[in-house]
Amino acid sequence: MRQCGWAVAAGVIVLMLVGWAGPAMAGPQMRVAYAAVSSIFAGVWLAHDLGYIERHGLKAQLIYISSGGTAAQALIGGDLEMSIGASNAVISAQLGGAPIIAIGSVNSKPAMSLYVRRERTDIARVEDLRGKTLGITRFGSSTDFVSTLLFRKYGIERQVKVLALGGVPEMHAGLQQGKIDAMITSPPVGPFARHVINLADMGVAFSMDYMAVTRDYLRRSPDTVERFFKGYIEGIAALRQRKEQAIRVIAKYLRSEERAPEGYEYAVTYLARVPRVEPETVYSVLDVLGKGRLPLEQFADNTILDKIEREGFVARIYREGR
Repeated sequence: MRQCGWAVAAGVIVLMLVGWAGPAMAGPQMRVAYAAVSSIFAGVWLAHDLGYIERHGLKAQLIYISSGGTAAQALIGGDLEMSIGASNAVISAQLGGAPIIAIGSVNSKPAMSLYVRRERTDIARVEDLRGKTLGITRFGSSTDFVSTLLFRKYGIERQVKVLALGGVPEMHAGLQQGKIDAMITSPPVGPFARHVINLADMGVAFSMDYMAVTRDYLRRSPDTVERFFKGYIEGIAALRQRKEQAIRVIAKYLRSEERAPEGYEYAVTYLARVPRVEPETVYSVLDVLGKGRLPLEQFADNTILDKIEREGFVARIYREGR
């Protein structure tokens, strides 16, 4: 009952935000949610705005839902065809019996950094967070999960107060206003913040965001999923081959021309050319959740991406320099 209630609530939020008119549109359609205003989603932004998804005969609508967990519930409730959100939220939902499957992954490292308020000279190392307040977006989000990885790595679990502020913009505002002492997020950030450590250097496998669909949708619509992935891969290629266009698109979604170049460099650094789900990204989440190494097929399916790569699509896109 609780799960159904969340699904209905998430569905109402989605429909109020986007006013989807699916039945009136011709051809394959896909409602795709992304879970943060971060250039970790630059691949899908470019694929959509530069027309690559539509080139493959698919009409996609991008929807911002500032929580991977909420997006997963909307997916379960049938209000989305795909969610791109926190890998740990997807796996937690699967462990709870949700009939969803991860079919893609934006990357395989915790592509976030620890930032503190610039004037906080007393926080120079991760260990200095003891007794301080760390901001995250939401409990159950990537920022929440990565903070756990960080605390475990440096032996400061349960020694830092964690405050959930809602979304990335709210977290940045919280740091700027002094509500929190530090935050875990991805660049770009404003001049009010000082970088302390890049969490990708911890040597831990972790996907920032999985692309998830219901198992039934994957069974019924593999062709539609393939169309999406081909458009997405072209979007990732454009990130590297069309820098000026890419920066303009990133600026649009970040709502900041000033921060877009830094967001671009972040995306180029971390986004995978082929968005496969690497097994270790699943196992690292299961390990933190205390679940051991359950069968990979319970959580991920790379079949369609394997087919696309096997048929030479990725090599052709980069060879042709699209």
